[in-house]
Amino acid sequence: EHTFAPNWARECAKWLPSYRVGVASDVSEILPEGITIVSYPSLVGSKDRAKNLRSALLNTMWDMVILDECHVLANPDAQRTQAVFGAYKRSDCENPGIVHNAKFVIELTGTPIQNKVRESLPLLRAIGLVGQGGLTEGQFLFRHCGPQAKQIGRRTVRTFDGATNLQGLQDYLRSSGSFVRRLKVDVAKELPPKIRSVVPLFSDPEGDDI
Repeated sequence: EHTFAPNWARECAKWLPSYRVGVASDVSEILPEGITIVSYPSLVGSKDRAKNLRSALLNTMWDMVILDECHVLANPDAQRTQAVFGAYKRSDCENPGIVHNAKFVIELTGTPIQNKVRESLPLLRAIGLVGQGGLTEGQFLFRHCGPQAKQIGRRTVRTFDGATNLQGLQDYLRSSGSFVRRLKVDVAKELPPKIRSVVPLFSDPEGDDI
């Protein structure tokens, strides 16, 4: 249930020995004066245990919230995403999330921009790169999320399921001062270099596309 939570607990105890460290899946295990580690699955569910845990985390003021593998919080309709980032209707926050009670938020991921760029909106909003003085939600969607107009009956509906102007988005993120990029060669020197190979593919005798 805790996924990487025990690893985080061990590393925190090793590098921050003056802090109390605990893995919480229940309200009684939260350490307001220490380091509380919570797995995303623990936030999900309609049972009292999960509901009480979400409520307690939402009502605690945190010096810092660190979100490991935060790209798993890309779906704005998912319960765990709303628990962490809050529930939004367009650009308006209807219900705050855990990050709204944090002085600092650090997001850790190897894929900050998803194939559907729109799915990165919750992550970028939480660190102020969309809204709060950054791009407006409309600017983000229309510039970078491949807007398309679809006719449904008499209505024209806009969708934002693509990816456009990615170089501009990359430049914006890198110049924001909010991103720290680490290459594999810098942090995992024991791993071998990448091997790139060209593998030719041939169609079958019938000439069908692959």
